[in-house]
Amino acid sequence: KDVPAHKIFEFVQKYGQGGFGEVWGCNHKETGEQYAIKRIALREAENKAGSTERMHRELQVFVRLENPYIVKLHEVLMDSTYLYLVMDICSGGDLAAYLYLYVD
Repeated sequence: KDVPAHKIFEFVQKYGQGGFGEVWGCNHKETGEQYAIKRIALREAENKAGSTERMHRELQVFVRLENPYIVKLHEVLMDSTYLYLVMDICSGGDLAAYLYLYVD
Protein backbone atom coordinates (compact mmCIF):
# COMPACT_ATOMS: atom_id res chain seq x y z
CA LYS A 1 0.00 0.00 0.00
CA ASP A 2 1.16 3.50 -0.74
CA VAL A 3 0.34 4.83 2.74
CA PRO A 4 2.60 6.32 5.42
CA ALA A 5 2.82 3.81 8.26
CA HIS A 6 2.43 6.50 10.93
CA LYS A 7 -1.19 6.95 9.81
CA ILE A 8 -1.93 3.32 10.71
CA PHE A 9 0.60 2.54 13.45
CA GLU A 10 1.91 4.27 16.55
CA PHE A 11 5.70 3.91 16.65
CA VAL A 12 6.46 3.12 20.31
CA GLN A 13 10.04 1.94 20.71
CA LYS A 14 13.09 1.63 18.48
CA TYR A 15 14.51 -1.89 18.84
CA GLY A 16 17.54 -1.63 16.62
CA GLN A 17 19.24 -0.43 13.50
CA GLY A 18 21.07 -2.23 10.73
CA GLY A 19 22.30 -1.89 7.19
CA PHE A 20 18.78 -1.85 5.79
CA GLY A 21 17.15 0.51 8.27
CA GLU A 22 15.51 0.50 11.69
CA VAL A 23 13.19 -1.86 13.53
CA TRP A 24 10.43 -0.36 15.66
CA GLY A 25 7.88 -1.79 18.03
CA CYS A 26 4.49 -0.44 16.95
CA ASN A 27 0.83 -0.61 17.88
CA HIS A 28 -1.95 -0.68 15.30
CA LYS A 29 -4.02 2.44 15.98
CA GLU A 30 -7.40 0.75 15.41
CA THR A 31 -6.87 -2.74 16.84
CA GLY A 32 -4.11 -2.15 19.41
CA GLU A 33 -2.22 -5.18 18.08
CA GLN A 34 1.56 -5.05 18.44
CA TYR A 35 3.92 -5.48 15.50
CA ALA A 36 7.54 -4.96 14.59
CA ILE A 37 8.06 -2.65 11.65
CA LYS A 38 11.27 -2.63 9.67
CA ARG A 39 11.57 0.89 8.25
CA ILE A 40 13.90 1.16 5.26
CA ALA A 41 14.99 4.55 3.91
CA LEU A 42 14.47 4.30 0.15
CA ARG A 43 17.10 6.90 -0.76
CA GLU A 44 19.81 5.21 1.32
CA ALA A 45 18.89 1.78 -0.05
CA GLU A 46 19.14 3.05 -3.63
CA ASN A 47 22.62 4.46 -2.96
CA LYS A 48 24.07 1.19 -1.64
CA ALA A 49 25.40 -1.20 -4.27
CA GLY A 50 23.12 -4.21 -4.61
CA SER A 51 20.77 -3.14 -1.82
CA THR A 52 17.63 -2.96 -3.93
CA GLU A 53 18.29 -6.53 -5.10
CA ARG A 54 18.77 -7.60 -1.46
CA MET A 55 15.49 -5.94 -0.45
CA HIS A 56 13.70 -7.65 -3.32
CA ARG A 57 15.11 -11.05 -2.29
CA GLU A 58 14.14 -10.48 1.35
CA LEU A 59 10.56 -9.68 0.35
CA GLN A 60 10.39 -12.74 -1.90
CA VAL A 61 11.54 -14.95 0.99
CA PHE A 62 9.00 -13.44 3.38
CA VAL A 63 6.16 -13.93 0.91
CA ARG A 64 7.05 -17.60 0.31
CA LEU A 65 7.61 -18.65 3.91
CA GLU A 66 4.81 -19.43 6.28
CA ASN A 67 5.93 -21.35 9.32
CA PRO A 68 5.16 -20.97 13.04
CA TYR A 69 8.92 -20.69 13.71
CA ILE A 70 9.53 -17.86 11.23
CA VAL A 71 8.46 -14.26 11.62
CA LYS A 72 5.41 -13.53 9.46
CA LEU A 73 5.26 -10.55 7.12
CA HIS A 74 1.75 -9.09 7.50
CA GLU A 75 1.87 -6.07 5.27
CA VAL A 76 4.15 -3.88 3.17
CA LEU A 77 3.60 -0.12 3.19
CA MET A 78 5.44 2.62 1.37
CA ASP A 79 5.56 6.38 1.21
CA SER A 80 7.89 8.74 -0.64
CA THR A 81 10.66 8.25 1.95
CA TYR A 82 10.37 4.77 3.47
CA LEU A 83 9.42 1.17 2.82
CA TYR A 84 7.75 -0.43 5.86
CA LEU A 85 7.69 -4.18 6.51
CA VAL A 86 5.02 -4.99 9.11
CA MET A 87 6.01 -8.23 10.87
CA ASP A 88 5.28 -10.29 13.96
CA ILE A 89 6.87 -8.89 17.07
CA CYS A 90 9.19 -11.30 18.87
CA SER A 91 9.82 -10.73 22.55
CA GLY A 92 12.38 -12.37 24.79
CA GLY A 93 15.65 -11.22 23.24
CA ASP A 94 17.53 -12.15 20.13
CA LEU A 95 18.62 -15.56 18.88
CA ALA A 96 22.33 -14.93 19.55
CA ALA A 97 21.66 -14.22 23.25
CA TYR A 98 19.48 -17.33 23.53
CA LEU A 99 22.11 -19.55 21.93
CA TYR A 100 24.82 -18.11 24.18
CA LEU A 101 22.79 -18.91 27.31
CA TYR A 102 21.30 -22.29 26.43
CA VAL A 103 23.49 -24.05 23.88
CA ASP A 104 26.83 -25.62 24.73
